Amino acid sequence: MSLVALLVTVVLVFLLVFFATFFLRLGASVAGVPKHKNTLGRALLILIVTWLVISALGGAGTFIPGLGNILGVLLAVLINVLIIGGIFDVSFGKAFVTYIFSLVFQVLFVLLGLFILGLLGASFAVLAA
Repeated sequence: MSLVALLVTVVLVFLLVFFATFFLRLGASVAGVPKHKNTLGRALLILIVTWLVISALGGAGTFIPGLGNILGVLLAVLINVLIIGGIFDVSFGKAFVTYIFSLVFQVLFVLLGLFILGLLGASFAVLAA
């Protein structure tokens, strides 16, 4: 791997972490998590813990054919919500709303990026080449 590719990868990982924590804090603000609990450190801790737990339990639901993928996704959502609730020290409802709004903001951000790329005349064929 060249040095440029390595540097681009490192920059992209830092941007991913930055935007993920930003959207998690934004979701927590919308859900009504108090400001003294909605800190960058807690959001970063949630991000790291959920990545580790979900990575460790990645195939937990796949042992049941057909239904396993759905159960795996539901298990991942439940674990994420419990981690958010535990670290932000809020109720299950506020943690769930935080998680949902965080996902909504991430999807809107990706759609906005695709819209901007479309306005610039970029297509997936150009990006893949």
